[in-house]
Amino acid sequence: MVTPYETSYYKRHRYAKQFSWAIPNQNTIRELVKFSPIVEIGAGTGYWANLLSKQGAEVVAYDAKPPKKRGFNSYCKQSNYPVRLGRENKVKKHPHHTLMLCWAPYGEPMAYNALKKYKGDTLIYIGEGWGGCCADDDFWELVKREWVVVCHHHIEKWDGIRDFCAVYKRKGV
Repeated sequence: MVTPYETSYYKRHRYAKQFSWAIPNQNTIRELVKFSPIVEIGAGTGYWANLLSKQGAEVVAYDAKPPKKRGFNSYCKQSNYPVRLGRENKVKKHPHHTLMLCWAPYGEPMAYNALKKYKGDTLIYIGEGWGGCCADDDFWELVKREWVVVCHHHIEKWDGIRDFCAVYKRKGV
């Protein structure tokens, strides 16, 4: 017998592969547009970038494995936006953009590397916090040391998930 939690778990994975790991809403998208232009690293399907661009934001989206070819990225079934091939070092090309990270890979240095190389002053972070299933401890140490939260935006959550959307500013800016 399948429990309601298991049903939710499988739905979440199916929808995440098609859309995004985080659930956006219209109010959050409308608020995040104000931080355009945006460079998204680890964009996956480009779902958030697509929604932001439809509301008028300029977004450049990168992923190490953009879902252009079938089977190329096991986490994303399709692309909703022109996601470019690129890793963390692409932030250097966009120093005047806001950096956006949405569900950075757990236990991997991608989020840390992107933030360390980023020279801008605004970060949009969407995912779980310290100790959650996004980013790594080095990323959170860097955020604690060099960044301050300026606003939170409500996003819907899957059962058992503690993700959030926050905008940070570099300390001293």
